[in-house]
Amino acid sequence: MESGKERKFTVKSVYKALTKNDASPYFWKIWKGKIPAKIKIFLWLVAINAILTRDNMIRRKWTGDPSCLFCDQNESISDLLFQCSMAKVVWGIVAFSLGAKNVP
Repeated sequence: MESGKERKFTVKSVYKALTKNDASPYFWKIWKGKIPAKIKIFLWLVAINAILTRDNMIRRKWTGDPSCLFCDQNESISDLLFQCSMAKVVWGIVAFSLGAKNVP
């Protein structure tokens, strides 16, 4: 914070802080996309690996079981959203409902 100047908290200031100097080129696309704010926030949390999956909770000293409830892998964002057998079924249903020809 600059000395001698008071900084005002605004939504615009938070937006600038979130989109300024981000390491990933996807951040800009997330925040500029024409999608609901809840989805933008979720995608941003996924991008910065901040979703409270079991692997992230273990890093925060949680002592529970790291296994995914749906498969035999350790739960992570990647597992939960893409690699887990249940995630693959969900993505298959989404692809089928959108009329995709090559459903995984």
